[in-house]
Amino acid sequence: KEEKLPFKCDQCEKRFGCSSHLKRHQITHLQYGTYKCDVCQKQFTSEYNLIRHQLIHSGRKPFKCDKCEKSFTISSDLSRH
Repeated sequence: KEEKLPFKCDQCEKRFGCSSHLKRHQITHLQYGTYKCDVCQKQFTSEYNLIRHQLIHSGRKPFKCDKCEKSFTISSDLSRH
């Protein structure tokens, strides 16, 4: 697989088949900022968004629908449901 994708991002380890795709990808690191998830390496522009994202990895779903018992990690997801 590595031979088909020889261009590797030095910030997140993603690989690309051509250098132009790598360069386009590297711009995302400048746009998204420095708040990085330790579990999946996804980056965010704010600490709040990172903390909210990390709830996904915890498995906790404290927001429960009182009509169908479906649970959600984030309160806004419950509201939208």
